[in-house]
This record gives sequence, structure tokens and C-alpha cells, in this order.
Amino acid sequence: MEAENTYHPSYASLDADIILKSRDGVLFRVHSIILSLASGFFRDMLSLPHAADSKDSTDNVIAMDETTDVLKALLDAIYPNSTTVLAESLDFETFRDLMFVLTHKYDLDAGEKIAKGIYFDGRLRFSPILMFGAMQHIGWVEETKKASTATLKRSLFAEECQADLRRLPS
Repeated sequence: MEAENTYHPSYASLDADIILKSRDGVLFRVHSIILSLASGFFRDMLSLPHAADSKDSTDNVIAMDETTDVLKALLDAIYPNSTTVLAESLDFETFRDLMFVLTHKYDLDAGEKIAKGIYFDGRLRFSPILMFGAMQHIGWVEETKKASTATLKRSLFAEECQADLRRLPS
């Protein structure tokens, strides 16, 4: 599917002054003030001088390393009056990547609080093996231990466990 120059319907505001481009090419029109208030990374980046006279809209496009699903969930988490991130609607890879982005990548002022809200809301239905991988990835020691203990009730040779083990990053 070609997503080039396609704006995400939830983030297509014409009054936005920045365009984020997901790894898979979907564009998000966002407000720099919101990014700056939520994230030290964006606050620092957007404070750098740039060409004031540029009329080329591509000057305001910021290429992101996140997929469309992760970027949308991230923006949903930091935008005021946005829909909340629905934990049960996230696939495992999006969940894992979102948790890392919230807790480590963009110096989000409330990132860990948002991540814990998603994690502890009780609607995640991933296997203990997958949760072990996700919690280990972001460095949450207690949650990693709990997931590790829960894996003891499973046979790692069972096909569903083997499939989960293959999904974990090496």
C-alpha cells in the first residue's frame, strides 16, 4: 500500500505547523507547541534555528522512525483532548514499541506515567513470554520478574510458546 502524501485522518489539522512522517510514509499534521510541551527531545529540536523565509512545506516534514500505528498511539497519548490509547486495540509489536518510545526515546515528561497507565489498565492480553520481552526491553525489573514467574506455568516447547519466542527481538 502506497501511503506517500496520505495524512492520517486523526492528525490532518490545517492549522498545524509541523508534519511528522511515519516510517511507512503516512503524514501527521501536528502542532509544535504540543510536541514541545510534551517532550524534551522535540523542545530542543524545535528550538534550533531554521530558515524563516522558506515557503516549501517539505521543510517542516520530520521523518520519524516509528510506524503509523506507534506514531498515532504516541500522539494520542500526548495530545490534549485526544482519544486515549486503547490498550486492547494494540498488537504486541505496537505495544512493545510504544512502551519503549514513551519511556526512553523522546524524553517525554509524562512518558513513564502514560506507559504505566497503559500497562496497568488490565486490558492487555499478551502471553507472559511476550510481556517478559516487552518489560525486559524497557527495563522495568519488577514487571519483568512477574512475567518471568508467569512463564513457569507454560511449556516452552508448546507451539504457541514457540511462536511467541520467535516474535521476541534477538
